[in-house]
Amino acid sequence: MKYDAITLDTSIFDRYDLALEAGMLKQMEQFQGGNSQFVLSEIVIREVHQHLKLPLHGSASKLTRTGVYR
Repeated sequence: MKYDAITLDTSIFDRYDLALEAGMLKQMEQFQGGNSQFVLSEIVIREVHQHLKLPLHGSASKLTRTGVYR
């Protein structure tokens, strides 16, 4: 069976701890320049973006609570 497109769900990004430049997600590079297109839905893009921001928000909150950052 021939495929024209490859996509990932948010759960894959979460499973690999959002490590976009390592491991399984890094292996997606093997499809670069091939006949298949890599497609991400707007929903997945927004969810991954939110998941990437969560640790930053938590860190900022901790710094604010400890008085290191105001």
